[in-house]
Amino acid sequence: ADAYKELAKAGFDAQESLRAMPGLLALAAAAGGDLATATETVSTSLKAFKLDVSESGRFADVLAQGANRSAADVGDLGAALKQVAPVAAVTNNSLEDTTALLSILANNAVRGADAGSDLRGILSRLTDPSK
Repeated sequence: ADAYKELAKAGFDAQESLRAMPGLLALAAAAGGDLATATETVSTSLKAFKLDVSESGRFADVLAQGANRSAADVGDLGAALKQVAPVAAVTNNSLEDTTALLSILANNAVRGADAGSDLRGILSRLTDPSK
């Protein structure tokens, strides 16, 4: 019920929520966390990257793959994406590319929301070097 509530707060309708559920369940299982947290992460990031709710399975796969190939865990990557997703999307960075960059940061001891904030700053400065 909490997952559906989070999706509704993010603006998803009932049909979209049902289509998102398999990916959300996969992400919650991969993260070893709760469904509500996975739902919040996915809903905000899908909207930022302008992805359809049916992409929630892809989202879960990308985060799991990033966690498996780096020092980050799924929770770290989710927290980072909450910070960087809007800027990454505006600068035409895909979910996959953004996750790869976050994985590199994690391998250099920058994880979670800190990695997302740092990458957001980097991308912002690249698009407007005067900042």
